[in-house]
Amino acid sequence: MSMNDDSVTSTITAADGQVRLALSGRKGAGFILTGTWVATVACQISIDGGTTWVTVDNYRFSDEVRAASVTTNGSFAIADLRGASHVRVTATAYTSGTIAVTLRVTDADAVGVGATVTADVA
Repeated sequence: MSMNDDSVTSTITAADGQVRLALSGRKGAGFILTGTWVATVACQISIDGGTTWVTVDNYRFSDEVRAASVTTNGSFAIADLRGASHVRVTATAYTSGTIAVTLRVTDADAVGVGATVTADVA
């Protein structure tokens, strides 16, 4: 890990459980989910220092799927961090198990990961 990256590893074991980091000017973020669990996990950003949160898409590397939430283990990029001060991974619904989360912020730009670009040509 370079000096310009930060990461945190923790677990989620309840609804609304979360793992979060300040972006501190960084442009990209990703997370890894492992463990045995039944839940729905979303990635969210805040533009006001962590008071208000908005769900944003994530991009799953294994099958190149972009979605607002996930229900399986894997490695993901958070697709859009423009204007954000903080990022978090949170259980929006939870049934059972332990979700191990590693959340990393980096100087690498993740904006547009997995995006489809459409252009009109006259």
